[in-house]
Amino acid sequence: VQNSGQSTEGVFNAPSGGTINLGTTGSYDLTLSTNNSERMRITSSGNVGIGTSSPAEEFVVRADAPSIQLESSNASGRNYGFQANNDGKFHAYDATAGVNRITLDSSGNVGIGTTSPSRNLTVSNGTNAIIGVQNSGQSTEGVFNAPSGGTINLGTTGSYDLTLSTNSTERMRIDSSGNVGIGTTSPHQALDIGGTTT
Repeated sequence: VQNSGQSTEGVFNAPSGGTINLGTTGSYDLTLSTNNSERMRITSSGNVGIGTSSPAEEFVVRADAPSIQLESSNASGRNYGFQANNDGKFHAYDATAGVNRITLDSSGNVGIGTTSPSRNLTVSNGTNAIIGVQNSGQSTEGVFNAPSGGTINLGTTGSYDLTLSTNSTERMRIDSSGNVGIGTTSPHQALDIGGTTT
């Protein structure tokens, strides 16, 4: 199809190789519409826009609160999505459970388990929020958590020592049996200060 006075055509063809092509022959955009309204645009440079006629990146979705959802066809799979909310927050959500898992706000704060992070990283859970670090091949974790009851815990989950350091130097050690060492890496009593036991 071609408008009078234009050199560019809109084409629908079946080139060799079993493919079907819908496109343009010159530097014009291709649009797809329903109900007489444009729904998607592929620009002459190859950028794709949904909800916008001028996508500036390879793929742009524009709406009041645009979202993209990834749905698993496997019976044991889950569906996840991403949304740029109209309150300035970005959410990664679990569509199967119907809850947000990760939130990034306009200040750069990240929330896990909360949509209102008040720090660079806020982890929230109804009963016991836990941050764990673990080396590959080890079953023991280092954990920082806030169990119910108003306490804060820093520790290990297995038979490993916990150390505290400043200036990249160990200052205190709590071994796996509960002995505390200050100035020593091998406390032999409940409190061992530089080799002096208490």
